Amino acid sequence: MVNDINRVSEKFKNLVRSRNNQFKYQRFDKNMSEVKKKRSFVKIVLNIIHRFLTVIARFLYRNLIYGEKGKIVPPIKNLLLLEPASVLAMKIRTQKVTSVEVVRAFIERIKEVNPIINCVVAERFSDALKEAAEADKLIGSGTISLEELARNKPFLGVPISTKDCIAIKE
Repeated sequence: MVNDINRVSEKFKNLVRSRNNQFKYQRFDKNMSEVKKKRSFVKIVLNIIHRFLTVIARFLYRNLIYGEKGKIVPPIKNLLLLEPASVLAMKIRTQKVTSVEVVRAFIERIKEVNPIINCVVAERFSDALKEAAEADKLIGSGTISLEELARNKPFLGVPISTKDCIAIKE
């Protein structure tokens, strides 16, 4: 009889423990859902604050730091300026255009936009025109075939500009 009472009492204790644990888990689940709600609310608030600060930062940079809009660069008038370098090189080799024409087109464009964007530091336009005339003379002489020019001097006569820290003359 005592054993039966002990078994029943153990079963009752286990039942009570399991009920208590069930209530603990239910409370834990409720707390977790509240925590998740709080976290989502915090995320929303932080997102709104971030967007507000972004709008303020953009306003400050656009209006106070950079000031008013700058001058607009005029559109390109000479279609040679839109050609890729490889196409210009081929046209110069086949004498469809001269290197001097191409260099003059680029010089005119530089003179047109340099006051606005300040892109050229050292102007060596007269030297560039002399070198372009030499390239045209070499191509016109016919001493070097078109295939050799394409292989050995693929961009002969095509003007380039470089960063001002690269030495171009000694």
